[in-house]
Amino acid sequence: MRRIQLHRLEYYKLNRDKLFEEKLWDVVGLYLNPPEHAPVLSVDEKTQI
Repeated sequence: MRRIQLHRLEYYKLNRDKLFEEKLWDVVGLYLNPPEHAPVLSVDEKTQI
């Protein structure tokens, strides 16, 4: 049986985008109060490539 392990990092990359907090709340808002009949797509950027 495989056990789920959390992603392990020894350090974190800080986002220096001045609008990061505003963008973050836009995304969180979609999950907390999604528009009716609207698809929500999520894309994960692979920063290590």
